[in-house]
This record gives sequence, structure tokens and C-alpha cells, in this order.
Amino acid sequence: MDETGWKVNGENFWLWNFVNGKVALFRIEEKRASEVVKDTLGEEYDGILSSDFYSAYNDKIKAKGKQKCLVHLLREIKKIEEKNEFNEDTQEGLLCQKLKEAIKDAIKVWNEFQREEKSMEDLKRSKEITAQKLIEVISYRSENKDIQRLKKRLIKHEDELLTFLDHPEIEPTNNRAERALRASVIMRKITFGNRSTTGTRNHQVIMSVLQTASLHGIKPLPIFLSLATNKEDSLMGFQEEFSSPVDKEPKRIRAP
Repeated sequence: MDETGWKVNGENFWLWNFVNGKVALFRIEEKRASEVVKDTLGEEYDGILSSDFYSAYNDKIKAKGKQKCLVHLLREIKKIEEKNEFNEDTQEGLLCQKLKEAIKDAIKVWNEFQREEKSMEDLKRSKEITAQKLIEVISYRSENKDIQRLKKRLIKHEDELLTFLDHPEIEPTNNRAERALRASVIMRKITFGNRSTTGTRNHQVIMSVLQTASLHGIKPLPIFLSLATNKEDSLMGFQEEFSSPVDKEPKRIRAP
């Protein structure tokens, strides 16, 4: 999941994106709150929810599992290093370096598993090693407020950082949702959003259909033609393709 700012007739709204390997759903809502997530996924989601660290995806949302975006975490560590001018000559600098290396090593093993170079046993071993390194970071005492805040985040989400090593079908980031939002972000720069309720509804439907077709490697034109003309024969080829979706390898993650 991911969300981004949106405009409807000049007013502030939010464009939400829910996506997995088979379907994409877009919603434009006034709120940027957990109520939108619950309304879409239900009170208890029987799946693994991948997201960034925004509060709308946290404690109020119940799911079988969660995976927080590790690229977001790496970016946060980098900002802390730059803000405090940490280097390897300081304890805090060494701490940040150790944390980044642990996260990148775990992502590397996951990528190697996707290439069939590692086994589930390797993933299990990687999780144990990475978890131990995270414990070492959390146990470190520091008076630096940014380090303290980082440690609190690690503690709060300790069960949501390495889920991808237990469930390798899940990516260690929410890049899939970010990529699905990209076209709308470009459109926002050009059109500044929607001007009416009808335009808002149409945008949700069109982007949902377009991105779902993209996930299956299907050209969207026959789908839109069928919707516009209400002729089922325009959809015949699409139905055959959609019933046998293209199996794609998970996108490998490159840590910054």
C-alpha cells in the first residue's frame, strides 16, 4: 500500500493505492487515516500488508503479517547520518553503518533466493543473523535524540521488518505500490488533480483497470473499448489473457 496527495476541485484529498501481484485498486479519499485501510481490507486482513512507516498502517490495522519498507528505513538512517555528520570515527556512526549493512545483507540474500541461488534455509539463517544485529543496535545506549527515535522505531516494528525472509513472495519494500502511483503523480503535475466528483470516480476506475492490466501484461485498450461501447466482443481476447495471467519473477530490490 501507499498514498499520495491529490486535489479535487482545488481541495486537499489523498490518492490511495492497494496492489498485489494480480490486482491494483485506487481510491481517492478526503482522509489520510486508518479508516480508509480498514474500509478497503476489512477489520482483519488475511494477508501480509506491505507499507511504509506511516501511522495509518500501524496498530489499528490488523493483518496476518506486515512488512515495513526497508528502503524507507535506509533513507531515514542516511538522513540521521547527514544531519549529525556521523562518520565511522564515532560510535553512533558505527552503529548506523552496522544497521545499514545488516539490512542490505538481508535484502541481498532475498534477491539471491529470487534467482534460485539461495534456499529457504538460507533465508532462515539470514533472519537469525539480522535479528541479532538489530538487537545489538537497540541495546546500544546513546544520548542522541535521532538515534533514540530510530531505536524506538525498530522496537515498535520489530516483528514487521524481516517478514519477507519468512515469506519470500513478499518484497522487502513497498516499491510495487510506489511504482503503481507514478503515472498518477505525473498526471497530478500536469492536471493538478480532478475538478469534479465524476472525474474523481473515473480516475479511480481507469487507474485501477490500467494498472491491473499492466500487472498481467495485457494491453488495456480492448478493456477500455469494451467499457466505453458496452460491447462484450471487444473484450474476448482480454478475457482469455486475464484467465491465464503472466507469471512474472519478483522484481529484485536494489538497496540505496
